[in-house]
Amino acid sequence: MFNLFSPKRTPLQCAKVQTKNFSKTISLQSKAGLLFVSIIINKKSYRLLLDTAAFTLFSPQLLEELQCKDTQETVLTLDAFGAQREMKVYSLNYLEIGGLEFNDFHLICDDFSQKFPLSCLEFDGILGYNLFQNLIIELNYDKKELTLSDKLPSTQDFSTSKLLYINNSIPAFTLQIENKTFELGIDTGKNDGLMLGDKKFLNYCVQKKLQRQRTIGIFSSSFSGVNQHSFIDTYLLKNIKIINKIDISSFPISYEENAQNIAGNSFLKYFHIIIDFTKRRVYFKNIEIEIKEEFLKSFGFLTFWNEEKRLYISAIIEGSPAYNSKLKIGDKILSINHLDTLSFSQKDYCEFSLLAQKSLFENVNSVKLTIKRDMKLIQVVL
Repeated sequence: MFNLFSPKRTPLQCAKVQTKNFSKTISLQSKAGLLFVSIIINKKSYRLLLDTAAFTLFSPQLLEELQCKDTQETVLTLDAFGAQREMKVYSLNYLEIGGLEFNDFHLICDDFSQKFPLSCLEFDGILGYNLFQNLIIELNYDKKELTLSDKLPSTQDFSTSKLLYINNSIPAFTLQIENKTFELGIDTGKNDGLMLGDKKFLNYCVQKKLQRQRTIGIFSSSFSGVNQHSFIDTYLLKNIKIINKIDISSFPISYEENAQNIAGNSFLKYFHIIIDFTKRRVYFKNIEIEIKEEFLKSFGFLTFWNEEKRLYISAIIEGSPAYNSKLKIGDKILSINHLDTLSFSQKDYCEFSLLAQKSLFENVNSVKLTIKRDMKLIQVVL
């Protein structure tokens, strides 16, 4: 969510754990492809996003509840939507998570409850990398568990490699595509799969004439209204490896210029992962025998919401039914099949798009849209 932007050394101090010979397992909740931890403070429950590629961050309410102190320092960040921000740094003497006591660390503050669509997720902050950098963490996507320890758990059947860092902070591993190696950050704060911003990757895909899927309109661009001028290309890579040891039969990898090289939960969920920050080792074990993912089949359009248009078309995939139907980015959606979306509220959008357990289009062979473009009402069947 919030990644280090400044190349200078961050003033965010890592947490200390006074306990020795410990191993604490914490249950994780999954929502919109992200992982959350619940903590109790003064008999109140708070929900925090687990984000290995971000600073630890609390809401103003949680900051006040814990009586965090202003350090008079600031840090420059780059947020999830590409905006630079200078943010105040706070210190906290004590925090208990899953029965484990963390002492003397730094954090920043932001209020996601006022930032749509992040507000849909209803969380109170982020547990980031500076909380864990003196620990060994074990992430079990299958059981939805996070284990924090100062001793290495069993690594039987795991493959291991040196733990790398992006920007001296984000834990990373290597991806091999033929004779080329790329470093990818482990980012549990993103629900995407694999994203690269390295021109060498783009050049390779173009030279090899790999199968490409272009999405016109980027989710983050919805905020500035420039979707029609932005796009992301996704290529289908086959017979690749991670850490030179684990084979991936096929997986879509997106390219966006100047983006960080990141592996999000849609890729990480295929593994049981151990990150040993103390010895700088990372361990992976396949949850499934074969990792083989193709381009997702869909009607080829994405939606977004704002006060003026309510629900509208925010992105279209080239060559898809939506693309061939001449739908346009910005078309206001009045109805989808029998669902009236004319008066969709922000809350409705959250439940319909980000938080739905089951897609409206799952196991559906066709979809009928009623859209409004300028002053015209148009029926579109995909």
